[in-house]
Parts: sequence; structure tokens; C-alpha cells
Amino acid sequence: MEEFNLLRNLFDSYVNLSQQEWEWYRDLSEIRTFKKGEHLTQTGSLEHFLNFIIEGAGRSYIPAKDGKERTIYFGFQGQFLSSYASFISQKPSTASIQALSDLRVISIHKDNLETLYNHSKEGEKMGRLSAEELYIMKEERETALLTLSAKERFEELLQENPEYVLKIPQKHLASYLGITPESFSRLKKEVYSKDDF
Repeated sequence: MEEFNLLRNLFDSYVNLSQQEWEWYRDLSEIRTFKKGEHLTQTGSLEHFLNFIIEGAGRSYIPAKDGKERTIYFGFQGQFLSSYASFISQKPSTASIQALSDLRVISIHKDNLETLYNHSKEGEKMGRLSAEELYIMKEERETALLTLSAKERFEELLQENPEYVLKIPQKHLASYLGITPESFSRLKKEVYSKDDF
């Protein structure tokens, strides 16, 4: 199936799955679609799926005591988007996962992933590498928060995924960067001329 090519290309760069193992993984997975604004996971629920984005964008956010939301991560095509701590521990998620555009993901249920682990050494390695990929993204986000300015982080986000970033609501971008929407408006003007928006 053509939708799985992006995921297979990622895995092929890390592991040597046989055709049979890959077909098994594909058969244990499903393609799910979400409309813009829909949730894949809600705070307080269990995360049952490991999701890989094949089209669209999503975000992970946590509710704050002041009633506002704190966006902690954006996911784009070719990246994983799940409440991974909940997926691994099967404890309620502290984050919500939401589609920022119409979204298509390849999802594998935790039970099916465990089946793959139990029957394929390469499949187990693939699962470990997926976890490592998610951990790396988390660490890069934390490092950027500590070492880069809001402007630098915005420029980095734009450079990596310009076609989606420009469509993300300003309030989510401001939340992700840790600044107010007003400050983000000023920052945006610094990065681009008014004609670009």
C-alpha cells in the first residue's frame, strides 16, 4: 500500500525487515483519519496507538490551571504523534493529541505491537527505534527551550515545515514558543515582512 511507503523508508534506514515481517507489521496496522480539530487522544484517557503521520499536522498539548493550553509538540508528515508515556505505561495521558489539519496516520495498537515484538527480533528492534525517535524529538525540544530564543525556535520550525507552520493558529505557535500572542505578532514581523502573511 502506497500510504505505508513513508514509514517503510524510515524503518529501512534503521532495520532490515524481511518482506514477510514488513507485511506482518502492515497487516497489524491501520490507517486512521481525523478532521481538523479532532482529538486522537484526550488528557486522562489511555493511549492505545502509536501513530505515524502520513499527511497533515497535529499537536500535543496539556491543559494548564489558568484554563489555557500549553502546546508542547508539533507533529508533521513523517513523524510520530502519540502520548508515548501513556502508550508505554498504559496510565492516563497527561497530554491531549489534536489534529491541526485533516490528518492521516498509520496506527498500530499496543497489543498488536506486542505481538510483533514477540514474534520478530527485527520487529522488536523497530519498536525500540521508534521509541528512540520519540525520545530524541523530546530531548531536542527541551534543549531548544533552554538554549534558543523564541525567534530562533520559530525560524527552525519554519525551516523544517513551512507549508504546515504557516497554517497553524497563532495562539498555538505562541504557546509552543512560550510567549504571548502579542509577542508572537511582533516576532513574526521580525522574521518576515508584512507581505509574506
